[in-house]
Amino acid sequence: MDELKKCPYCGEEILPLAKKCKHCNEWLKKEVSSDNSNKKNQEETDDESLGFGGRMICSLILVGVGWALFYFGSWHLIFGKKISIMLQYLSSGTLKMQNFILEDSGFVFRINEKYYGFVKDAHFFDSPFIQWAMLFISLCAFYYAIHNLIFGDE
Repeated sequence: MDELKKCPYCGEEILPLAKKCKHCNEWLKKEVSSDNSNKKNQEETDDESLGFGGRMICSLILVGVGWALFYFGSWHLIFGKKISIMLQYLSSGTLKMQNFILEDSGFVFRINEKYYGFVKDAHFFDSPFIQWAMLFISLCAFYYAIHNLIFGDE
């Protein structure tokens, strides 16, 4: 026979599987609440089991995918390049310093005296649509990698 346990209401001995006390007629609460809380805690830890290390790995994979799309989309970065007035005149048709230059080959913007942006090489794809689509997707991958690293999956 099973060991007996005490009723939490009247203190009489009852069977451990009893749902209702035969002495005081009180319904016994199952220990389900603790089981549910354990399950909820386990689900929360499963959701966040990646932690910072897992988020870092996922972010690095996303950066790798973004870089591959960026590179094979025939783009390269311009960081701090000085563009002469003559080259700006040839590209825009005006002799004043441009804050933003948008051409078929890409776009650059000016911060102080140097230009930053993206320029196409066309060494993998000749289709501008594919190049711009790959640039957009790679920028989204970079953004999501940074967001995932900082905030995690919310």
